Amino acid sequence: MHKNFILYFLISTHVFLIEHLSGSSEEINFSKQILPLLSNNCFECHGPDKAERKAGLRLDTHEGAKMELKSGFSALVPGESSESEMYMR
Repeated sequence: MHKNFILYFLISTHVFLIEHLSGSSEEINFSKQILPLLSNNCFECHGPDKAERKAGLRLDTHEGAKMELKSGFSALVPGESSESEMYMR
């Protein structure tokens, strides 16, 4: 399988499980629950190094992960995983 597909699947599943199966209204903590996954798998192409960043997508900050891209989509839409492009992919 393609590495990006596996990564997107893992992150999407993680977000979905936290949102829908936690049994509480506890908010997802980007820094504690999402950032480590992105750091280990995505920052090489979507991290702080502007020269290496692909498609203008920055995932090392909460603002960057949820910003609207040129395509009109956002990688992450807090509270609406099904609206997140990362989830869709």
